[in-house]
Amino acid sequence: MPQMNRIALALAGIAGLAVQPATAVQLSRSGAGQVLIFPYFIARPSASAADGESNTLISIVNTKPQFKAVKVRVLESRNARELRDINVFLGPWDIWTTAIIPTATGARLVTNDNTCVTPRNMFSEPGLDSFTNASYSGVFADGDPFGAGSTTLDRTREGYIEVIEMGVVTTPQTQAFIKHGTNGIPANCAALDALDPGIGTGGTSFPTGLSAPSGGLNGRATIINSALGINFTYTATALDNWSDSVRYGAAGSGQPRLGAASPPVSTIVLPNGDTLRQTWASGRDAVSAVLMRSAVNNEFILDAGTASQTDWIITFPTKRDYIGIAAGATAPIPQAPFSSNFGGFGACDETIAGSEGYQGFNREGVPLLAAPTSLRLCWVSNIIPFFSNISLLRATAVAPHTNAMQTALAGATTQGGPATSVPGGVQGGNGRMTLRFGTAAQRMTPISSTLNNAPTANTTLVGMPFISLGVHNYRRSGVISNYGGVIAPVYEQAFVK
Repeated sequence: MPQMNRIALALAGIAGLAVQPATAVQLSRSGAGQVLIFPYFIARPSASAADGESNTLISIVNTKPQFKAVKVRVLESRNARELRDINVFLGPWDIWTTAIIPTATGARLVTNDNTCVTPRNMFSEPGLDSFTNASYSGVFADGDPFGAGSTTLDRTREGYIEVIEMGVVTTPQTQAFIKHGTNGIPANCAALDALDPGIGTGGTSFPTGLSAPSGGLNGRATIINSALGINFTYTATALDNWSDSVRYGAAGSGQPRLGAASPPVSTIVLPNGDTLRQTWASGRDAVSAVLMRSAVNNEFILDAGTASQTDWIITFPTKRDYIGIAAGATAPIPQAPFSSNFGGFGACDETIAGSEGYQGFNREGVPLLAAPTSLRLCWVSNIIPFFSNISLLRATAVAPHTNAMQTALAGATTQGGPATSVPGGVQGGNGRMTLRFGTAAQRMTPISSTLNNAPTANTTLVGMPFISLGVHNYRRSGVISNYGGVIAPVYEQAFVK
């Protein structure tokens, strides 16, 4: 090839790379990012003296020397209806802590932290921090099929949480309002209300004085029940490069949405280290792409000697942007990879049926029986108990799977052999299971794809966009001892060209 042609091709390749947007939403490798997703919270009062009260404690950390405007949104588990939408203003290296605790009828968001929030009287005026059913009752009723429970405040006691960095505060005066003094108290939280277009009146307001998000948010949550000895602590899923521009939304506005990624481009690091970059028709698809998994693997612990239980949590954070309510001529068409609107029995999506959907092994590596049906996941946040449909967390957003799951667990019990400490001892139902997605509807195809910055055949993602968490406990009979821990999931990805 002539030297000039080689140079021309090289320059053309460089130009092709230059036109690609620098920002593309991706899973954070460091655990910190512009967006945090907490897959589950629970806040339930004690049903008895021995049962105990369940609370969820949340910590949001700013790991950068910048002032940040952050959206904190609490959503209920069944149909992701909004329970609380506030703005939090973090100073450099600031940590904001809060808790979701039960009330007599529902739940509320509380804090003892000095960090500024808007509206500023959220935690100082009685009743404002309590969750309401306004987003899923009256004209906003969504047809939750569980009778009286469909619109009661009990529905506020389980859900998940979004944390979105809206921008970096650049105006010195506003930074001074947010900055904590030597007494640990910010200088003027009240002044921030006047800058919020949903609260203040007149004058200059946000998003003026903000620059694009820079990331660096980290978070953890703890589900705690002192009477039951439960302390399950997990880290939030972090997304980086979610937006290249300011995305401010007033407190209570419902904005920005998680699916508003900008530009609508995703980056996925493949298991072999290659980088798959894809352009999508919308920001919601870009966010879904980085959360797209074909399967989740995890352990289950049902050991008889410790009366153990295991719950899995599977949450679809972008689901509410793809589905509508019920059926009929006026109902919107559910968008792939989701296949049903909310109504009847939630909005159900299913794993693959048979051994492909419930791929289980006992602790000795022996395959378990295949469940005859698929697992139906009908809520946004789903609890999958591995013990007779009884949730360790006392959750109500339980996947309707009793018979199928019990069939799949048949044969999980193992017995100690001659090399064990207790030969002949029955160890109970223990092992691992894979839940697999990949039906014909569970696919997403982008506008275009590149692999390691080179054009490649357009790549369809197979599976569902979800995040997962596993928890288990141990009990010792005859003594007051109840404890447990978190089991981190292992995900799989699948692609079709």
